[in-house]
Order: sequence, then structure tokens, then C-alpha cells
Amino acid sequence: MTKRHDLRAVWLGRVDYQACRTLQNTLVERIAARESPETLLLAEHHPVITRGRGAFGREVLLPPDIPAIPVYDVGRGGGAAWHGPGQLMVYPLLRLRDRTLDVKKYVRLLERMIVALLARHGITGFAGDGLSGVWTSPTDNIASIGAAVRRGVCLHGAAVNASVNPAHCNMVNAYGDGTRMVSMESVGGRAVSMDALQRSCTAAFGEVFGVTVLTGETLPDDVAAALGARPCPVCWSCGACGSGGKRP
Repeated sequence: MTKRHDLRAVWLGRVDYQACRTLQNTLVERIAARESPETLLLAEHHPVITRGRGAFGREVLLPPDIPAIPVYDVGRGGGAAWHGPGQLMVYPLLRLRDRTLDVKKYVRLLERMIVALLARHGITGFAGDGLSGVWTSPTDNIASIGAAVRRGVCLHGAAVNASVNPAHCNMVNAYGDGTRMVSMESVGGRAVSMDALQRSCTAAFGEVFGVTVLTGETLPDDVAAALGARPCPVCWSCGACGSGGKRP
């Protein structure tokens, strides 16, 4: 059983965006009602573009040689964002009032956590001046942030570029002309495995937020139930592949 200020981390592997969105919504209701513990969801998605409340409609630039990917309007702050393979999604589901945090303080902590995560891999990052997210230069964004709060529980979160295809993540002009998306691989010169990155993220989150993060090798019952009775062990989503193997 977790203490009041402890939380659990759950690594989902690669999961469909909409399945993860439904999972977040389900857990937010349970966490608000104190039926589930606060949770740090970590995941990777199939290619998708999301548009937050700050999207201005001209951010998505789909080249003709790249197949169309789903675009979803979502209820978070920020503009448009690309998500896909090689990008770590960080979804903290926290009761902010219990931690004496407002949204602004929470976002600043999330930025500090990402800076600490990058430092563990030898990369220097910093919070943007007037822009959310984490940057490696005034024009190079390596992690984006978009948060929302429902029933006192934060959801959505951050996207950290590990080893992404630059042609794909730069399909979205999230911060305006003159900026670009970079990755840990392009900045640091070496690939970063998603498993190693999610473990580093769990450690950095506990360090910056001042909490004990509990981890496990199996999905908690409430998470498994929200994802469906038979989640797919390949993409951890719909079960359509029928591979029947173990969880990645």
C-alpha cells in the first residue's frame, strides 16, 4: 500500500494513443475518488498528431510522401504535437491539491524532471524562456509539455524525443517558425532504448517531485481492466495480432 505522497509507475510499452487516453480518463476518475493510487504512466505510441487548446490550425505540415496519420483534438494546454515511435510519453496522474501544487508549479517541476532525465544521459537541457517544454538551444526543442486538470487530478503530460525520425516529428510546427524538434539521439550522438529511458524517467521523477516511485513487472489490475481483458502483448492495445506472447 502506498503512502500519501508515494505513487506507482506503470510502463505500458507501445500502446495505441486512444487506448491510453481512455486509460487516463478512467484512472483520473478513480484517483479523484481515491479508489486508485496516483500513477505515473509511461508509454510509446503509434504515429499520431494531437492538437491542444492553443493550436492555431496551421501547425500540421503533412508532406505528400508520408502517409496520413490520425489527428485528434484533445483537452490539454499547448498546441499541436506529433507522437510516435522513439518518443517517451510521460503521463503523471496526481492529485495536485494533496501536493500543494497549482498547474504552473506542476509544469515547472515537470520541466525540471525532464532536465534531470536528460542529464542522466549526458545531455544539457533547460526550460524555455516564455515557452513550455525543454530545449537544448533557443531554437531546438527536445521535449514538449501539455497539461490538463480534471477533478483536481492532472493528466496528459510530456513527450521526450529519444530516437525519433526528424522528418516525422517536424511535421508539426508546434512553437512557430525558426524552431525545430531534436532528439536525444541527434543531440547526444547515440541511440537510447525506450526501456532504459523509462527507468531513468522513473528515477528522475522521484528525485524532482520528492516521492518514492513504486514499480512492478506486471500491470496493476485496475490498469489492465481499463485497457481491456486481453490487451495485446505486442502493442499492448487491441489484441488483434493474437500473438499470445508475454508483455514486452
